[in-house]
Amino acid sequence: MASSQVRSLGTIGGNLCSAVPSADTAPPLIALGASVKMVGIHGERSVLVENFFKGPKESVLQRNEILTQILLPNPPQRSSGAYLKLMRRSALDLAIVGVAAFLRLDPNKQICSDARIALGAVAPTPIRAPMAEEILIHKEIDEVLAGVAGKAASMVCRPIDDIRSSLEYRCNMVEVLTKRAVMDAYRRIR
Repeated sequence: MASSQVRSLGTIGGNLCSAVPSADTAPPLIALGASVKMVGIHGERSVLVENFFKGPKESVLQRNEILTQILLPNPPQRSSGAYLKLMRRSALDLAIVGVAAFLRLDPNKQICSDARIALGAVAPTPIRAPMAEEILIHKEIDEVLAGVAGKAASMVCRPIDDIRSSLEYRCNMVEVLTKRAVMDAYRRIR
């Protein structure tokens, strides 16, 4: 992600604190169930990354606080994830759409026991797609089911029309990228 200049100076915490809807680190961290720790004059507190954002360029971080830690839970066995980003140019560009998927399969690697899907650049903040997640849980993952989940994910996005892309195109691409991310995560487990 990003240019070598940004990668050598930027931080994941800074990417989160900027609270831009197209930030690349937010969807994967949300899908992984990550939380952040903030410390200020009134003590410390933690919040899930999915609850960290309040609006474009606005987070729950208060003026007298600093983000000090990003906490990732240990991934369970038989789990994997994928993050796909649609952009106009190479890795140096902002996401037009970002989709992260996390799956956990049962001990036989047949049935999905947990699913989390997070979307970026398609709403005022990074968001989860709970209807898409529910479609996957307790079922055997395949291309058709992943496509149905993609369709459900496209229903929760609330993108804007701007110079980079239209609302319709972004919603269509959420459907496509969700299906691909689910299948990528599934193949990694298998």
